[in-house]
Amino acid sequence: MRIGVVVATPVRLFGEGLQLALADSEFDVVGVAASVSDVRALLVSNAPRICLLDPQMADAHAIIRLLHGIDPTPSVVIVGLGETSSDLMTWALEGIDGFVTRTDSVAQLLGVVRGVLKGECLCSPAMTAKLLSSVPRAAGTQRSADAIESLTNREREIVALIADGLSNKQISHQLGISISTVKNHVHRILDKLGVHGRWQAGRAFRSRTQSRRPRQKTRP
Repeated sequence: MRIGVVVATPVRLFGEGLQLALADSEFDVVGVAASVSDVRALLVSNAPRICLLDPQMADAHAIIRLLHGIDPTPSVVIVGLGETSSDLMTWALEGIDGFVTRTDSVAQLLGVVRGVLKGECLCSPAMTAKLLSSVPRAAGTQRSADAIESLTNREREIVALIADGLSNKQISHQLGISISTVKNHVHRILDKLGVHGRWQAGRAFRSRTQSRRPRQKTRP
């Protein structure tokens, strides 16, 4: 059975191009949505597991809120993202699951979508670490940072590795536990911290860690 995908974009040519790109894969584009109401209709009739979202959509943020409000929540991949850090920061705090840049190939798009379904990190550890260190503190980050205290020792180990940019597979290898166990821990971590995505969880951990570092005394 093919995996349902909805494409959200106001550009018909872009949407049809993604349909063609995924035609020979395990993914089935169930429809192209040009508005929030179109996305809502496709969610009701098809229950897709993935949403490929054009960041140029005027309703993009409203669509993300809509998707995060249903259960099970479809994974969201931003397609056609600019490569500057400002673009990455804009979307990281929205709790997206992955992104594909304007210069990526169809093969890379498929890799990202497949990775999302496995719960894997979708960029290099170095890029993720850079993103986490540069994301500005948003409302609620301090509350999430304080909630770090509610995590178990194992959950703190895992969120620390997330903050370092490791994927679920890499965490599994490093801790000697199964990927499914890692996924379960990640879900509980996100729930306890009250965040949507692993980047936000990593940011909360870093914020808490930094706040606990003793300040160096300045010499007179």
